[in-house]
Amino acid sequence: MSITVNLYYTGTNGNAHRFAEEMERTGIAGRIRAEEGNLKYEYFTPLGDSETVLLIDSWENQEAIDSSGIGRSGQNLADNAGTGTWLDGTRFGAGASEDEIRSWIEGLQ
Repeated sequence: MSITVNLYYTGTNGNAHRFAEEMERTGIAGRIRAEEGNLKYEYFTPLGDSETVLLIDSWENQEAIDSSGIGRSGQNLADNAGTGTWLDGTRFGAGASEDEIRSWIEGLQ
């Protein structure tokens, strides 16, 4: 079963767009696309919201994600963004319960 994640990057003064452009320019997006099992890694701009970029990131299965270099992507994103508040994330397995996810979200506040 494939796994698709939709991520919205929102900024001000065009920063979200510059971030996506840097991901393309530096080749990070291309390296992710070339990972075995990656089905899609594409940026889009929602109509009517010039300060947001949507990333659609799709993988063949959890094993493809786990074996990819995506684990380094958080640091790559932070390095390229240069600004902003970066919070520690977590990766949930396909069987994660709603309570597990809810608990993690509440811990962010």
